[in-house]
Amino acid sequence: MTMYPAATTHTYPNLPPPMPPPLPTRAPRTYHFTPADAPPQLPPRTRMPTPTPIHTHAHARVHVHGHARYNYQVAQRERETGDYHPPNWPSFRPLVYHDIENDIPKNGQWLVKRVYTAWWLAAITFIINFIAAFALLIKKADGAGATFGMSLLLLVLGVPFSFVFWYRALYDGVKRDSSIKFMFFFFNYAVHLAAMGIFAIGITGWGGAGVIYTLSMFSTDMGAAVLCLIASCCFIFQIIYGLWQVKAVHGYWRSKGLTTEQARDQAIHTVASSRVGQEVGRAAVKQAVASNTR
Repeated sequence: MTMYPAATTHTYPNLPPPMPPPLPTRAPRTYHFTPADAPPQLPPRTRMPTPTPIHTHAHARVHVHGHARYNYQVAQRERETGDYHPPNWPSFRPLVYHDIENDIPKNGQWLVKRVYTAWWLAAITFIINFIAAFALLIKKADGAGATFGMSLLLLVLGVPFSFVFWYRALYDGVKRDSSIKFMFFFFNYAVHLAAMGIFAIGITGWGGAGVIYTLSMFSTDMGAAVLCLIASCCFIFQIIYGLWQVKAVHGYWRSKGLTTEQARDQAIHTVASSRVGQEVGRAAVKQAVASNTR
């Protein structure tokens, strides 16, 4: 009888474990909703609208509407005040309304034009004085730093201040025959001419490249001396021309029958009609009533 060796069991450690038996399948669950319990229907998805370019007709329509609104506001203000005009001066950046031919009476246009020329002369003088002071700074003259700084301040503030405080005062005075405006012109223009006299002297560090600087620079630098001489002549000519205009304005003021008493009454009326004057008046009345009731 043939004997066979016993069967041996071989293990393979690298083989994966056997798969588990599959789970029993289950029928899909169904849900039944009543109309009351049904979920809300979501709206279908829509694409976002394409943004409209800024240069389309919608932007143009908004611009037209804004311009029309501005014109309406201007017209409404003209109806309320009766004397409003949109700014037209200076032409590169309008800030105020200025029209001598249409805004000033015929018999006063010559005077306003002459004082307007005086204002342009003042502006040119400030510019020339600044250039001369810069030349003094380059040549390191005595007190040139302070003089240059004051000349720059004079240029930046002197041009607009002179336009507002004395030229515009005369402009409105001739336009409205306002005695108080003429008083403002006389006072402010007198201060202006006095300042021009100080600058013409050329005191060191005061901002004017005047006579003193001119004489001192002739021995050191001829170019700076010539610039200082031109500035000194502009200051002196402005004083002479200004005194002539003061005489002309005074004659026009007297020919209109305007007096200082009218200026005083106009000043009182202006203060009383202002908001501050009304508040002060109310406070005075309240204080008087309170003192009488004690």
